[in-house]
Amino acid sequence: MAANNSSATATTLPTRRFGHTDMEITRVGFGAWAIGGADWTVGWGSQDDRDSIAAIRR
Repeated sequence: MAANNSSATATTLPTRRFGHTDMEITRVGFGAWAIGGADWTVGWGSQDDRDSIAAIRR
């Protein structure tokens, strides 16, 4: 088996307890379903690409 010579460093995201469970989850998330546009059956209707891009860059 070859040695892993990766120079990547591990990072740790802060976590918090999820509700009343014993799970610890990160807070990072971005709901992007609506950005998919209106071209599919369960889409949210038309979207302005400029608004979508602004939300991603924020």
